Amino acid sequence: MSGSLARSRTTGHPEAGDEIGILGAGAVVQALGDGFIALGHDALIGSRDPRGENVQAWVGRHAGSASAGTFAEAAAFADLAVLATLWSGTENAIRLAAPDNLAGKVVIDVTNPLVFREHAPPALALGFDDSGGEQVQRWLPKAYVVKAFNTVGHAHIVNPQFPCGPPEVMAPAERVQHLIRAVRDGQTGAVQRLVDSDPALVGARDEAGVSAILLALYHGHPDIAQWLAARRRNLDVFEAAAVGEPQQLETLLLADPSLAAARSPDGFTALALAGFFGQISAVRTLLAHGADVNAVSHNAARYTALTGAVAAGQTAVVRELLQACADPNYRYGPGLTPLHVAAANGTVDIVQMLLEAGATPEAATDEGKTALDPAREKGHAAVVEMLASRH
Repeated sequence: MSGSLARSRTTGHPEAGDEIGILGAGAVVQALGDGFIALGHDALIGSRDPRGENVQAWVGRHAGSASAGTFAEAAAFADLAVLATLWSGTENAIRLAAPDNLAGKVVIDVTNPLVFREHAPPALALGFDDSGGEQVQRWLPKAYVVKAFNTVGHAHIVNPQFPCGPPEVMAPAERVQHLIRAVRDGQTGAVQRLVDSDPALVGARDEAGVSAILLALYHGHPDIAQWLAARRRNLDVFEAAAVGEPQQLETLLLADPSLAAARSPDGFTALALAGFFGQISAVRTLLAHGADVNAVSHNAARYTALTGAVAAGQTAVVRELLQACADPNYRYGPGLTPLHVAAANGTVDIVQMLLEAGATPEAATDEGKTALDPAREKGHAAVVEMLASRH
């Protein structure tokens, strides 16, 4: 047995060159064998009939990397073993493999504990108080049994492709938590190491369902967001809007026009996210697909796309939204309007655009303050002059 087995147990991934012993001979076995060989491993299928036509045909397709033998030969050959037999033959296959041949090895258990009956649907072989993985571990007490692939059809086990894009796979909760913390803290190196070791983490979400990509943007780490987005082939509509991927956005909206009105897990529309992060192309794409320019977020902020763009100082986006008839006098929070926020920020161009679009300079907050008050408090002389001339 090679020393790479210890690395396999530590990382969860077989190392290049590991020898894979697969117990079974059906379509699942051959699909897994194809995948392992494509990744640079040698594979040996172990079965009751290693000279069977189907097994030998598979071996012939992989000359030099594939072989066939008995269950015991496959188990002894393996640095990493795969158990992919029908449940009715699993215990016997393990007995023929000799459990000691698998001692200290990782065994990927692909079996399903089902009883197949004529003219009836499959039934559970173990009921509800036990599981196939636990039973296999009892049969192989010295091995490291890992349950995997048993809910995936053999056609989709290796590099699955679907019309809507590649599927996502759930990552372990602890690793997700580590990634989310690293994203929030801006630890670029830690994020990259985690995702490189477990690519499924690129689709990680926090406890509220907000994706790691959006969290990176929220916490001021756009480089991390872009790095993650480049490795996630199926961005959702909110991620595509926030990082500025108009082509993916277009594809998503054509497939499902209702996404233009959808809300993210934290309540924002895609248009609001695109506006806040200054993604002008995404803003135009969403408007072209009928996004409501005055839609209000479903959260405490009660933002519209315009209020977010004004708060973030996104001048080009503000202009685009106002041209699309965004409401310059929308009130939110303690009676704020976009003009209050622009005046407080001292963004002269945005103040001018809001006024030209019909913003009311006399509009007062719940405390009775007009936009002129925060401009004076912050010392924005140019804004003060502009607003004073309108009173």
